[in-house]
Amino acid sequence: MSAARLFFAGLLVAALLALIGWQAHRERLVKACLDSGSVWEGARSECRPLPVRPILQRDLHRS
Repeated sequence: MSAARLFFAGLLVAALLALIGWQAHRERLVKACLDSGSVWEGARSECRPLPVRPILQRDLHRS
């Protein structure tokens, strides 16, 4: 193999390892977020608290 091909192969391996590391980092962030009881907002890459939902009360009186 020529020097250019070895350089390109090394560059591809480095990029692949960087992507695998980034994916593992993101998975740790999501797991920590979910373990804390929050929700992961993937589009914004942030951890948000659970939204407060209104308590619905039904009228149980029959006429």
